[in-house]
Formats: sequence, C-alpha cells, structure tokens
Amino acid sequence: LFQDGRLDAEEQEEAFIRAADLIMVSTGSDPELRSFVVEFLMEGFELLGMEGVQIHLADHYLDEQCTTDVEELVRARMEGYKAMQAGSIAPDLVFRDSRGLNLSLSEVDSDYVLVLFWATGCEHCRQLMPELVSWYSENGESGVEVLTVSIDSSDLAYTSFLEEMPLPWISARDPLGWNGSLAAAYHIYATPAMFLLDRQRVILSRPLNMKQFTRALRKLED
Repeated sequence: LFQDGRLDAEEQEEAFIRAADLIMVSTGSDPELRSFVVEFLMEGFELLGMEGVQIHLADHYLDEQCTTDVEELVRARMEGYKAMQAGSIAPDLVFRDSRGLNLSLSEVDSDYVLVLFWATGCEHCRQLMPELVSWYSENGESGVEVLTVSIDSSDLAYTSFLEEMPLPWISARDPLGWNGSLAAAYHIYATPAMFLLDRQRVILSRPLNMKQFTRALRKLED
C-alpha cells in the first residue's frame, strides 16, 4: 500500500519507514510476535535493497542489540555508522590479540573477514557467540576469517568468557570500551555489530545476525 512509482528512491524509503512504524505499533507487546515481525520486515526490505528501512528497524525495534546509554555518544556515532555502506572501505584496525600479539586487520590473510564488535555483558552477543563458533568449526577453511573485538573495559570479564568459551579465531579487546579507538573507528554504538569485508577491506554487508551473515556468504558463492 505504501509503494508508489511516482516517488524517488529516498521518498520511497521514507514511505516504507512510516509503514514499518505503523506495523510495529499494531503488533502489540508480545515479544515473540514483535521479534518475528521485525525479522520478517528486515528480510523483506533486504530483498528490496532498502537499507535505510533496515537501519530504522534495527535502531528502533530490533531487540538484538545492546546499546551504550551515553546519549551523546550514540548521536555522534549513528551518522558515521550509517555512512559505512556496502562498497565503502572499512578502516584498518591495529590491536593486540588475546595471545598478546600486535596485529592489524590489513595483515589478515583471508579472502573475506567478518569483523564483529561485542561485549560479554550483551545478552544477544552471548547468544550469537556459540552460533558463530559452531559455524566456524564447520567452515574454518572456507576463506572467511573472523576478527572479534570485545569492548569490555573489564579484562576479568573478557578473560573469564574466553575460559568458558575459547574463541577459535582472532580475538581482541579494546580496554577503553565504548570510548576506545577500535569502537570509534567503526562508529560502534551498539553490539553486536558485524561487518563482512573482502581482502581490500571493502564492506560487502553489515549482517545483523547469523541468518543474514550466512545469506551474505551464499550470495558471494553465486
């Protein structure tokens, strides 16, 4: 009902955003129903190539992100994060990994790299990690490397998590958390935040969950 051939691309996205808001208002408060509707809308607008609508849904309704409560930080980074569109070059990252080695993202020798920002205190990150570990154990030789960056300011929380669940890929921690240089470089204001990059650090997609990540990989195989 909100699709109008007389509208340009930006106007059509705005119309779809209004439609999404009306749908969510009508959905009610049942968390399972809301989760289903949001996932359905996210997948539909991904097929339509309406990333602006997806971002709006993620920012306002997707219950898969843990957001910093510093309002000024969120506002400052949202625009920068939105600007990191598919096709743009992701910043290089220089970090010390969990083994104490100094590395950079540009040194990762892989056709594709999934960069994931997360935190141990983020419930949805803790749900995502076992899924990603399971995928990596089955697809570790697929040409896709994983780099996870924890924004835990507590080293104890980070190391305790790694003891419970060893991560089989490149793992690092930004000790300054939300205010660290790694999170700032990618304009991170919510976790989990994922970026699928090619060898030249071109952003191919920004999946919001494992389903979107695996779908993005299938597209690369087509």
